[in-house]
Amino acid sequence: MKKGCCLTVLLAWVLWYSSVGKTGKHTQSPQDSFETLKECNAKKHSVFQTRKALDEKYFIGRVKIGDESITRYDKKGGFYSSSSYRCLPDTIDPRPRK
Repeated sequence: MKKGCCLTVLLAWVLWYSSVGKTGKHTQSPQDSFETLKECNAKKHSVFQTRKALDEKYFIGRVKIGDESITRYDKKGGFYSSSSYRCLPDTIDPRPRK
């Protein structure tokens, strides 16, 4: 009699922070990891809301809030920086290869 076998895939989710500054330098860094996508998305929403509130209160210039990104402009309307958060499986690293 042949016995069946089960394969268990353990997948974690990573919350990534991404930013682009005035110089055009793009950085991405992992912030935290979670067992489920739901947990990661909840943290992403929480962090995004906190960042949004801080930028709206303290940033000198204009702040444009998107669904998943925050873009800042200096007093003259020029681009200052942009940042976003996203959840990806732990098997994906969005940083460029070196």
